[in-house]
Amino acid sequence: MISDNDLTNIINERLEMLDEIEPITIYTILGLSYLVTNIYNSLLSKIARACMNYEGSAKTICKLKYRMQAAQAALNKSREAKGKCLKTKNPEKCNEKFDATMEKYQNEIKEYNDQLRDLRNYNIR
Repeated sequence: MISDNDLTNIINERLEMLDEIEPITIYTILGLSYLVTNIYNSLLSKIARACMNYEGSAKTICKLKYRMQAAQAALNKSREAKGKCLKTKNPEKCNEKFDATMEKYQNEIKEYNDQLRDLRNYNIR
């Protein structure tokens, strides 16, 4: 199983390789976007294992926290990859792709925050 650090190293190596490619094609950027999504999904699968010893609302809170961390990690990597868009043949299309991806993860983070707040408020009562 690949650890989170290994996944981060793989992404960083790919991003460093992009500096050597002129010009970067949209396919390279789309590949990075796909890689970010795979990392996010990998982190989500680890959530189930990390939270399996909890029950009820504690398990839900655990899952929400980990999902929020996974979405934040994917958002950060998307921002990092978007920085390479200026080197593509079509920077506008590249930026649009990553803007949509980043918006998706930002919305997920907001949704998880809202769910956590609601769950905590419910448990206080």
